[in-house]
Amino acid sequence: MKRSLLWLLGLLGTLVLIWLGATAYVGYLLEDHYRQQLRLQAERFDFLGIEVRHGLYERGVFGSRAETVYVDAESGRTLCRLRHDLRHGPLFPSRRLIGLAAIDSRLILPAGLRREHLVLEGADHPLKAESFMALDGFFISRIKAPAAAWRADGGRLAWSPLHGRIELKQGLRQKLSMDFELSRLKGRTENQSEGFAFEGMKLTAWNDQDPAGMNGTQELTLDIHRAELLGDASARAAMESFSLTGQGSWSGGIMNSTTAVRLGSLKSSGIAVQQGALDLRTENVDRTALQELQALQNAPEGAAQGRGTERAAIRRVVKEILQAAPSLEISRLQFRTGNGTVRFQGMVAYRPVGSVPLGDTAELIRQCEAQAEIAVPRKLALKAVSIALSLFKSFRLEGDRQSDGRDGHGSAAKQARQWLGALRAMGLIDEEDGRYATSAGLQAGVLSVNGVRLMDLATMQE
Repeated sequence: MKRSLLWLLGLLGTLVLIWLGATAYVGYLLEDHYRQQLRLQAERFDFLGIEVRHGLYERGVFGSRAETVYVDAESGRTLCRLRHDLRHGPLFPSRRLIGLAAIDSRLILPAGLRREHLVLEGADHPLKAESFMALDGFFISRIKAPAAAWRADGGRLAWSPLHGRIELKQGLRQKLSMDFELSRLKGRTENQSEGFAFEGMKLTAWNDQDPAGMNGTQELTLDIHRAELLGDASARAAMESFSLTGQGSWSGGIMNSTTAVRLGSLKSSGIAVQQGALDLRTENVDRTALQELQALQNAPEGAAQGRGTERAAIRRVVKEILQAAPSLEISRLQFRTGNGTVRFQGMVAYRPVGSVPLGDTAELIRQCEAQAEIAVPRKLALKAVSIALSLFKSFRLEGDRQSDGRDGHGSAAKQARQWLGALRAMGLIDEEDGRYATSAGLQAGVLSVNGVRLMDLATMQE
């Protein structure tokens, strides 16, 4: 009996030691991971003029505390702090998961900044996150922000509670998904004369790629139930049922993507649109070169060894982008108004023949291809041209000190009919079924409209 008890106590002691050792080892792993993330954040925030600094890291046996400080690089002023309370694993939230750590994070604003600008409703911090890290690379974070208002420069920005979720799975593939919901966002100037309001906003996104990031797919969706531009009657605008969906896939660094935009209605002074739709497709975009170009453009001054070196790097990356033969196609753009439906479709592409001649503008134009078709209701076309002519005359008269005071606004509609009639007589537009329609194309440097050759753009550059 005594021997059995001793064996049991020994076993329990061994398990406790293993548990304490595992917990301490997890603490070391978490600190190393925290410092790696700190270096990555410093690189990403650098071009924004924000320094990411290590505030503190206090590691214990069962838990740790960490703090990240974000500082304005120019003034040295602290913008905010992120404080983290970590509970070391092993944790067992379910039978399938072994957790490395549970993390509670909160955003801390400077006392003066919060006192002067921020009003929180029933909360101590403007942002909180509850996160969980698993042994197999699984990570999930639930983000919450209370209803609050921000006052600055005589205006006020208010929002309802924000809820979000970020989930990451790592293995042979890296899978990232996120979604955020905000029911209301409203802004007003001090005198309440202008502002905006959004209702029912939802953002979802996911990304699935290999660890090197050379092959993968992604999708993003943004939905807005209603948006308003607030002001006097002449400046007020309202939009309902807006949706944007973007999808992309890439292989070997070359990316193809599609974008779809849908609009329920848009109402403003002088315009009313219903059932708008836009479909875009891009192909053969060198994603790696495009990211490198963005990094070069965002690099701080002095990072490159001389302006000549920087320009040479940008030219090299642009060549790589064009060599992949990128193209953009608008397969559908249409919206319905009280005067009828407007339709447009078109494409523009670069078709390289051999190397890309960046220094030869004429040859660059010859290797470009473009097509477009548009149909506009006759009443809407007359109205649009009349407005354009009126604005043109207004600007011209404002700059003409010798004007006799006659602005000609009353004849804008008549001139619009004459102008459209002249284009029809020249064969540049057609009129059928109460609509004006035309097409345009660019092939081998030659620009044509409605089948009529207008000019050789390439020859003009030689």
